[in-house]
Amino acid sequence: MSTWERTLRPSPSSQSLLARAAGFCVAGRRTPLPEYDPLTDHNLHHYWRSPTTRAHLYEMGFIADDGSLISLDQYRRKLHVIEGDMHRAEQLRERRACREEQLQADQVAWRKIELAKEKRAQEIRDRKAE
Repeated sequence: MSTWERTLRPSPSSQSLLARAAGFCVAGRRTPLPEYDPLTDHNLHHYWRSPTTRAHLYEMGFIADDGSLISLDQYRRKLHVIEGDMHRAEQLRERRACREEQLQADQVAWRKIELAKEKRAQEIRDRKAE
């Protein structure tokens, strides 16, 4: 397989370019990008202090009742916990409703069975009485 087929570009024409390409090495490592939190940025302090912006942040849940900032990660964790609790409560409600429906259906079925037994017993008593 030629260099062209492996790299989809022609080989360097001069020896100096060939040596330069052979010496190129990317030994970079994966590192996380630095995190930027605009709520704590000193340069945006005046923006976050404006009453309309603070009111909006309060409505969105980024500012606590005491006026302190809530981190976005904490807010997301809080929402995740709340959504999980709501999901579990809904599942519990559905299971209870299903269980109640099943109990009602079972009671109706048992009542029909009891009525059939009583009817059959009455028929037997009537035949014996004849």
